Amino acid sequence: MYESIKSLYDFYFQISISIIFENSDLNLFFKFAIQNCWTKYVFIRGCPIFYILWFVAVYCFISAFLFLCMSLIPPLLDIVLPLNESRPILSVHPGYYFVDEKEYFFYIFWHAVVVWEIAVTGIVAHDCMLLTYIEHVCSIFALGG
Repeated sequence: MYESIKSLYDFYFQISISIIFENSDLNLFFKFAIQNCWTKYVFIRGCPIFYILWFVAVYCFISAFLFLCMSLIPPLLDIVLPLNESRPILSVHPGYYFVDEKEYFFYIFWHAVVVWEIAVTGIVAHDCMLLTYIEHVCSIFALGG
Protein backbone atom coordinates (compact mmCIF):
# COMPACT_ATOMS: atom_id res chain seq x y z
CA MET A 1 0.00 0.00 0.00
CA TYR A 2 2.78 2.41 0.95
CA GLU A 3 4.70 1.70 -2.26
CA SER A 4 1.67 2.32 -4.45
CA ILE A 5 0.94 5.64 -2.74
CA LYS A 6 4.62 6.58 -3.00
CA SER A 7 4.73 5.71 -6.69
CA LEU A 8 1.55 7.74 -7.35
CA TYR A 9 3.00 10.69 -5.46
CA ASP A 10 6.31 10.46 -7.36
CA PHE A 11 4.45 10.23 -10.68
CA TYR A 12 2.33 13.28 -9.80
CA PHE A 13 5.41 15.20 -8.69
CA GLN A 14 7.21 14.40 -11.95
CA ILE A 15 4.19 15.53 -13.98
CA SER A 16 3.93 18.75 -11.96
CA ILE A 17 7.63 19.50 -12.41
CA SER A 18 7.50 18.69 -16.14
CA ILE A 19 4.51 21.02 -16.58
CA ILE A 20 6.36 23.78 -14.77
CA PHE A 21 9.63 23.44 -16.68
CA GLU A 22 8.13 22.74 -20.12
CA ASN A 23 6.26 26.04 -19.94
CA SER A 24 8.25 29.20 -19.80
CA ASP A 25 5.75 30.70 -17.38
CA LEU A 26 7.85 30.28 -14.26
CA ASN A 27 6.96 33.82 -13.22
CA LEU A 28 3.30 32.83 -13.11
CA PHE A 29 4.11 29.81 -10.94
CA PHE A 30 6.22 31.86 -8.55
CA LYS A 31 3.47 34.48 -8.42
CA PHE A 32 1.08 31.80 -7.18
CA ALA A 33 3.71 30.43 -4.80
CA ILE A 34 4.13 33.84 -3.20
CA GLN A 35 0.39 34.55 -3.34
CA ASN A 36 -0.52 31.53 -1.25
CA CYS A 37 2.47 32.10 1.06
CA TRP A 38 3.54 28.48 1.34
CA THR A 39 7.07 27.98 0.13
CA LYS A 40 8.55 24.96 1.88
CA TYR A 41 6.37 25.75 4.92
CA VAL A 42 7.95 29.17 5.39
CA PHE A 43 5.35 31.83 5.97
CA ILE A 44 5.75 35.14 4.22
CA ARG A 45 4.54 38.08 6.25
CA GLY A 46 1.76 40.15 4.83
CA CYS A 47 -0.12 37.23 3.36
CA PRO A 48 -3.89 37.42 3.94
CA ILE A 49 -4.28 33.62 3.78
CA PHE A 50 -1.74 33.16 6.56
CA TYR A 51 -3.58 35.60 8.80
CA ILE A 52 -6.93 33.98 8.05
CA LEU A 53 -5.55 30.54 8.93
CA TRP A 54 -3.95 31.95 12.06
CA PHE A 55 -7.24 33.54 13.12
CA VAL A 56 -9.19 30.33 12.45
CA ALA A 57 -6.69 28.21 14.39
CA VAL A 58 -6.70 30.53 17.42
CA TYR A 59 -10.50 30.74 17.28
CA CYS A 60 -10.83 26.95 17.21
CA PHE A 61 -8.44 26.42 20.13
CA ILE A 62 -10.04 29.10 22.30
CA SER A 63 -13.60 28.03 21.52
CA ALA A 64 -12.83 24.37 22.31
CA PHE A 65 -11.26 25.36 25.62
CA LEU A 66 -14.13 27.68 26.56
CA PHE A 67 -16.70 25.06 25.60
CA LEU A 68 -15.03 22.56 27.92
CA CYS A 69 -14.77 25.18 30.66
CA MET A 70 -18.56 25.31 30.88
CA SER A 71 -18.34 22.27 33.13
CA LEU A 72 -16.42 24.41 35.65
CA ILE A 73 -19.42 26.70 36.22
CA PRO A 74 -21.13 24.62 38.96
CA PRO A 75 -17.97 24.27 41.13
CA LEU A 76 -17.27 28.00 40.73
CA LEU A 77 -20.85 28.86 41.65
CA ASP A 78 -20.50 26.66 44.75
CA ILE A 79 -17.65 28.94 45.84
CA VAL A 80 -19.17 32.27 44.80
CA LEU A 81 -22.87 31.66 45.55
CA PRO A 82 -23.09 28.64 47.83
CA LEU A 83 -26.32 26.76 48.32
CA ASN A 84 -27.29 24.40 51.13
CA GLU A 85 -26.23 21.51 48.92
CA SER A 86 -23.64 21.19 46.18
CA ARG A 87 -24.64 21.67 42.60
CA PRO A 88 -24.39 18.60 40.39
CA ILE A 89 -21.23 18.27 38.37
CA LEU A 90 -22.15 18.12 34.70
CA SER A 91 -19.49 17.26 32.20
CA VAL A 92 -19.73 18.75 28.75
CA HIS A 93 -17.90 15.77 27.33
CA PRO A 94 -19.27 12.63 29.00
CA GLY A 95 -16.44 10.21 29.58
CA TYR A 96 -16.79 6.88 31.30
CA TYR A 97 -13.58 6.20 33.18
CA PHE A 98 -14.98 3.69 35.71
CA VAL A 99 -14.05 5.93 38.64
CA ASP A 100 -16.02 8.31 40.84
CA GLU A 101 -16.68 11.33 38.62
CA LYS A 102 -17.11 13.69 41.56
CA GLU A 103 -13.83 12.76 43.19
CA TYR A 104 -11.77 12.79 39.98
CA PHE A 105 -13.63 15.61 38.22
CA PHE A 106 -10.63 17.86 37.65
CA TYR A 107 -8.44 15.03 36.36
CA ILE A 108 -11.16 14.04 33.90
CA PHE A 109 -11.63 17.69 32.96
CA TRP A 110 -7.94 18.29 32.18
CA HIS A 111 -7.77 15.02 30.28
CA ALA A 112 -10.72 16.15 28.14
CA VAL A 113 -9.08 19.55 27.55
CA VAL A 114 -5.83 17.96 26.37
CA VAL A 115 -7.59 15.42 24.15
CA TRP A 116 -9.87 17.99 22.55
CA GLU A 117 -6.99 20.39 21.91
CA ILE A 118 -5.12 17.56 20.17
CA ALA A 119 -8.24 16.85 18.10
CA VAL A 120 -8.56 20.52 17.18
CA THR A 121 -4.89 20.50 16.15
CA GLY A 122 -5.66 17.69 13.72
CA ILE A 123 -8.68 19.53 12.33
CA VAL A 124 -6.73 22.76 11.84
CA ALA A 125 -3.83 20.89 10.21
CA HIS A 126 -6.29 19.17 7.85
CA ASP A 127 -7.83 22.50 6.88
CA CYS A 128 -4.40 24.06 6.28
CA MET A 129 -3.34 21.17 4.06
CA LEU A 130 -6.62 21.32 2.15
CA LEU A 131 -6.10 25.03 1.49
CA THR A 132 -2.52 24.35 0.40
CA TYR A 133 -3.65 21.64 -2.04
CA ILE A 134 -6.36 23.90 -3.46
CA GLU A 135 -3.85 26.71 -3.99
CA HIS A 136 -1.42 24.28 -5.63
CA VAL A 137 -4.08 22.95 -8.00
CA CYS A 138 -5.15 26.48 -8.88
CA SER A 139 -1.56 27.42 -9.73
CA ILE A 140 -1.14 24.29 -11.86
CA PHE A 141 -4.38 25.10 -13.72
CA ALA A 142 -3.19 28.67 -14.23
CA LEU A 143 0.04 27.35 -15.72
CA GLY A 144 -1.78 24.87 -17.90
CA GLY A 145 -4.02 27.30 -19.53
